[in-house]
Amino acid sequence: MTALLEVMKGIFEMLKQTTSPNSHIRTALFIDFDNIFIRLQEQDSYIANRFATHPEKWLDWMEGQKLFDGGCNGFDSRKILVRRCYLNPHSFQKYRPYFIRSAFEVIDCPPLTNQGKTSADIHIVMDILDSLSHTTRFDEFMILSGDADFTPLLLRLRQYDRRSAVLSVGYTSPAYKAACDYVIEEELFIEAGLGVNGFREEMNEAVIVGRAGRLENGLSGNGNTPDSQNQNTKANIAKFIVEIVKESRSAITLSKLAQKVGRCFGEKVWLDSELSFKDFLMGMNMGKLRISVAGPGYIYDPEQHDEPKETEYSDAFISEYPDVAPLARKIHQLTDVPYLMPHDYEILLKAISDEVNENGFQLNRTSKKVRDRCNEQEAAIARAHVNFVLRAITFIGYPLGQNGSFETPEKLADALVTDILKLCKIAQLELNKNEVWLVRDWILPKVELKPIAN
Repeated sequence: MTALLEVMKGIFEMLKQTTSPNSHIRTALFIDFDNIFIRLQEQDSYIANRFATHPEKWLDWMEGQKLFDGGCNGFDSRKILVRRCYLNPHSFQKYRPYFIRSAFEVIDCPPLTNQGKTSADIHIVMDILDSLSHTTRFDEFMILSGDADFTPLLLRLRQYDRRSAVLSVGYTSPAYKAACDYVIEEELFIEAGLGVNGFREEMNEAVIVGRAGRLENGLSGNGNTPDSQNQNTKANIAKFIVEIVKESRSAITLSKLAQKVGRCFGEKVWLDSELSFKDFLMGMNMGKLRISVAGPGYIYDPEQHDEPKETEYSDAFISEYPDVAPLARKIHQLTDVPYLMPHDYEILLKAISDEVNENGFQLNRTSKKVRDRCNEQEAAIARAHVNFVLRAITFIGYPLGQNGSFETPEKLADALVTDILKLCKIAQLELNKNEVWLVRDWILPKVELKPIAN
C-alpha cells in the first residue's frame, strides 16, 4: 500500500510539472437549490421547472460564456470543475436525478427546524472555504443563491484574490451585489440560459449546446451557411438601426430601440446570441454610432446628437420635484429602487395594470409588453425598471393578475410603497413620518391617465 501511494504521489507531481497553462478560467459552482427554485416558482412554475429539469442547458450556457464581464485577462473560456447542488430531499427529491445526470454532486440538506430551515447555507460556506486550499487553484467561485447571508463569504473570497459571480432571483441586497465581482442578470439567465422568452418558446437547441450563435466583430462569410445567414441578419439590423438614429432628433433609448428591432426582426435575433441587447449591439459594426451607458442607456450619433448624460435626468427630477428627489436618490442608492420621476411611475403603473387586465400576468411576457407600452408614451423606462417593480409587487404577496381581480394603478402603487418601506428597513434606512409620506408622493398616481395604446 505504501509503495502504491508513493507511485500515485509521483504521478501527481509529474502532472503538475507537465501541465501547460490553462486558457480557461477554472470555476467552482455551488447551488442553493431551494432558494433559486422557490423564488423562480413564485414568479412562474414553468421557469422553475425548466431550471430544475434541464440543468445541462444552463450549465452549457454558463460554460459557453467567454466571461461574464471580461474581467479576467488571459482566459477565453470557462470550465466548471466543481458542481455541487444542495437541496432539501423531503421537498425536492424528484429533481435529484436531473442534477446527477449532469455530473453534479448532490448534497442532501434536510430541514432542521419546524419552519423547514435547512443547513444548505452553512454547507456551502464550509465547502467553499475548504476549496480555497484545494490542489487545483479555482479562479472563480459561482454561487446560485439570493441569500444575503453569503455576503461575508464573498468578502473573504475577495481577500484571497478569487473572482466571484452570483445569480440571485428577485430582489438582491445592494451589499450582496457589491461584495461579488459579477451579478448574473436574472433576465439573461432565464432567456438565454433556460431558453425561455416572453412567450415560452424554447430556443434553438443547437444554439445553446453548440453555442453557434456567438457574435464576432465585423461582417464576413458568404453563401447560405448558418454563419453567413447570421452575418447577413446582423448587417440588415445594423442598416436598420443606422437609419433610425439618422432620422431621430435626439439620442434613442436602448429600450425603445429594442422594441423597434424586435418588431422588425424578432427578439430571438439577440437572445439566440446569448447576449443582452446592449451587448448584442456592441458586437455589431454600426460605423460612427455610439452607445451611452447613462441611464437608461442610449444609442446616438456623436456628429448629430449631444452625448446623453446621467445628470440630465437627475437635474430634471430635482427641478420638477425638489421635495421628493433627494429622498428618492437616497433610497435608490441603498435599495436599487428605480430612480424614476413620479410621472414616470404613473405611466409605468398604468401600463402594468392595463397589460395585466388585458392579457394576464406572466413575468417575462408582461415585462416586455409593459416596456413597449411605456416606450409608446416616450417614457425613459427600461425593462430592468419594469422587472424590479413587478417583482417588488409580487414578492410582498400581492396576487398580481390572480383570481380575476381588476388591477388599478392605485392598488399597485400601494403594494410598491409597502415593498419600498420594507426594503428601507432591510437597508437600515430609518424613515420618519414625513419621509414616509414623501415616498407615497413619489409613487402614488396623482392624476387619471388615459389608456395606453398597444
